[in-house]
Amino acid sequence: MPIYEYECPECGAITEDICRIDERKDAISCAKCGASAQRTTTFRGIVNPDAPNWLGSACELLVPDGERRPESRSEYNRYLKDNGVVERGGREF
Repeated sequence: MPIYEYECPECGAITEDICRIDERKDAISCAKCGASAQRTTTFRGIVNPDAPNWLGSACELLVPDGERRPESRSEYNRYLKDNGVVERGGREF
């Protein structure tokens, strides 16, 4: 199933939603502030939300030992931006 990412224009929170293509939404209510968060990104492929292996592998290569590792795609993208790996507006993973 695809992962849909929504960004809130009010508070900047990013929310992920895993659902079938025919169930996707263009906007959802932001869990943090309640504003309308717009769909920004779609990641296609088979996703098992209980075992996100890609995140562990990516963090193992990127995040130094002893540093807190991101636990979600949005935290991973924020880590990349904060550490200059991806600039604002660049391609996110």
